[in-house]
Amino acid sequence: MERRYSKGHQGYVQHRKMYYIGLTAVLILLVVVFVVLSKVVPQPHKPIMIVMAILSVLPMANIFSTMVVMMPCKSVPEDQYERFANAAGTGLISAELHITGTKLPTIPLMYAYVHPNGIIGYWEDTKIDKKKAEEYIEATLRAGGVDTKMTIFTDFEKFLNRVSELQEKHPVSEETADEKLMMTHRNLRAISL
Repeated sequence: MERRYSKGHQGYVQHRKMYYIGLTAVLILLVVVFVVLSKVVPQPHKPIMIVMAILSVLPMANIFSTMVVMMPCKSVPEDQYERFANAAGTGLISAELHITGTKLPTIPLMYAYVHPNGIIGYWEDTKIDKKKAEEYIEATLRAGGVDTKMTIFTDFEKFLNRVSELQEKHPVSEETADEKLMMTHRNLRAISL
């Protein structure tokens, strides 16, 4: 059974932000403790405390950088998620996927529906070039062994209509999906924050 806040589920982003904030605070506190201890302990142990402080900064910087990237990301509204889940029925769905890339800013894919015809996604952001984002996601998935088409909608009602239409014509569920479709679903989640 999946945890409620696992990647691709509603509420994941908010939960992850709180986790990163807490972990960063603990690691900063750990660095401060080692620095203070380096001032208090006798001479032969001072260098060890300083090295421990320096080594504690490395994981903190890693977690902090991920937290900074994730801060602008937002969770999807629960009522909107319910509408999406109802439209998709038993289909393979994901929510709150924030895909990072080297040539594009973070792609805020609020919802994704994985179907044999391809991946249907939705986002509200109109600043990012939709065509480039679709091509980037397709290329990234292709590099992971999944060849599929990506279509992104910016109109929520049109997106819901397309998901409903696909689910009615060719219903998909975890039980009926083939291995290629399940791999597409897993890889889509894997490339997001």
